[in-house]
Amino acid sequence: MIAGLLGRRIAELVGDGKPYLVAKFGSNAVIKQLLASYATYSPHAFMVIDGVTPNHREYLNMLISLRLLILA
Repeated sequence: MIAGLLGRRIAELVGDGKPYLVAKFGSNAVIKQLLASYATYSPHAFMVIDGVTPNHREYLNMLISLRLLILA
């Protein structure tokens, strides 16, 4: 349930952008819940997850070069 709420909140915060998420997940089921919720509330169903998305390093380098990376 928390993954679903997190997916919705990320969709609200990012809007039409593509988030780059750095997190540790307990199981694939949690990732599936997060992505399903995000896809429901986002205008698109694309999220880059560090260590999960196959080419996540390319996206990270792109964000750094465009200075779009926000560290909180």
